[in-house]
Amino acid sequence: MIRIEEMDYNQIIPLLLKTPKTTPTNAWAIVEKYIEGNIYSNTNIHPKTALIGTDNGTYFLCGEPSKGFIDEFSTFYMERKEERFTIFSPNKLWDEVIESVMTSNTKKMKRNIFSWNAKEFVQEVQSIREAYDIEIHPITKDSIIKSSNLMKRIIKQIGEVQSNT
Repeated sequence: MIRIEEMDYNQIIPLLLKTPKTTPTNAWAIVEKYIEGNIYSNTNIHPKTALIGTDNGTYFLCGEPSKGFIDEFSTFYMERKEERFTIFSPNKLWDEVIESVMTSNTKKMKRNIFSWNAKEFVQEVQSIREAYDIEIHPITKDSIIKSSNLMKRIIKQIGEVQSNT
């Protein structure tokens, strides 16, 4: 595995785009340089496989597994088996690769993926509006300030009630 230099992170984007629904946010955050981390790949130019990892031990495998990369990943994993090592995979093929290198202190876990359904959301909001005859407004700076002022009044009223009892 080759550690990809930060300036070449954008070469990993095509691999992430192949699995948009199963790519964790932290993988995108590293590639887009929002958080620190490292990217390892089979090559510096047009990578086919990558391991993306945060500094605190959360990793994501993506691309097409190859024998050489799997061997190097196995070594990488074994060198860190005493450290925190949480790894996400984008598909069943990578699940099998990870399972092939698991040790006795490895625990397989499942995760849920939620996707936004804008049409359902709009229908749900509309039904709430109709059922309760209310208005729904977007969150803005002004609405947060008004909400904060309201909370201050409520807290003051609670304090007054408690001091009167």
